[in-house]
Amino acid sequence: MDPDLPPTPKIDGEAMCLCIAQRSLARPSATIYGDGRRLACLGHKILEAAYTDVLNKRPTKKVNALQKDVEKWVEGYQWRDKVRHTLEVNLKTAEVTCMLSNSYVGAVFVGAGYKAVRDWIGALLDPQANPPQAPLPSE
Repeated sequence: MDPDLPPTPKIDGEAMCLCIAQRSLARPSATIYGDGRRLACLGHKILEAAYTDVLNKRPTKKVNALQKDVEKWVEGYQWRDKVRHTLEVNLKTAEVTCMLSNSYVGAVFVGAGYKAVRDWIGALLDPQANPPQAPLPSE
């Protein structure tokens, strides 16, 4: 992991499995998380909201930098290395990059709420800020 990145908020094992399984290998889940597609869809909206929320408080950050930031975060957290996938899958595509980040954000949101996501994104965008303690997901 990139030492300049704050630690990711904790998610439980079920959520992690849904985040790192390639969609063709994923099995339906009857948990609060639903499946990986649900997490990615939810995470996409929550990431945009949190990113925008943080940018309102830091007007010097470029507004169009979300995709570049997501790429940096996925690389820095080494999420591609954790993905279970078939050999023909290219993990370096923008689609896979977004799926990984969005799924993780969705899992954090479901497990710990919007504030945990917003605080994490804030720490990612402003490493000098005091990183808030994200609550652990409720069991």
